[in-house]
Amino acid sequence: GELEKARVCFEEELKLKPQLEKAHLNLGAVFEKRGKIELAVREYKAAIAISPRFPEAISGLGQILMNQRKYPELESLAGRAVEEGIESADIYFQLGVALATQSKMERAKWAFTRSLSLNPLRPLALANLGRIAFEQGNYDEAISYYDRALRLDARNSSYLVMAGSIFLEHKKDPEKALSYYRRALQADPYGPYAASVRELIKKLESGPPG
Repeated sequence: GELEKARVCFEEELKLKPQLEKAHLNLGAVFEKRGKIELAVREYKAAIAISPRFPEAISGLGQILMNQRKYPELESLAGRAVEEGIESADIYFQLGVALATQSKMERAKWAFTRSLSLNPLRPLALANLGRIAFEQGNYDEAISYYDRALRLDARNSSYLVMAGSIFLEHKKDPEKALSYYRRALQADPYGPYAASVRELIKKLESGPPG
């Protein structure tokens, strides 16, 4: 298929120019798409060895580490890139994920904010900031971040459920919660949240007991 043709093309290119970092990057991307993750890692690392400040190769390797949940290794990779002054929305985002999963919340917040300054159209960065604000007890701030994320990804049921839960449990505003839960169910009527959201809607619509 097309991926096999691309692999042959990039491998031939590397035979002629073994120090061509972009060919290593492209070959790594082909291997990743084919599910050959070890070979993809090899090629991304080869690209970085040739060009240590190559953001696409760093973020390519970072994405694999993130998928594999190798967060300390990801923090090291992305943190080093940031310290060296590499400005990449993807790398800052990956650093934020690595830090947040290790409960380094203030630095994670900084990394997600930097990612958004480079790419404001990243709802997942906003949702992560919402999650951090929620865990720190800043519920109004959390709702603001989830609402901003929803402006970019209006049918994301997980954002809608999270915002609804904040209104229900922490803001004590069942009407607002109900509006978010209804939107969540409409957005994804058969998804992982659907059954519990239906139950919550039913309870809220029936009003308080007694």
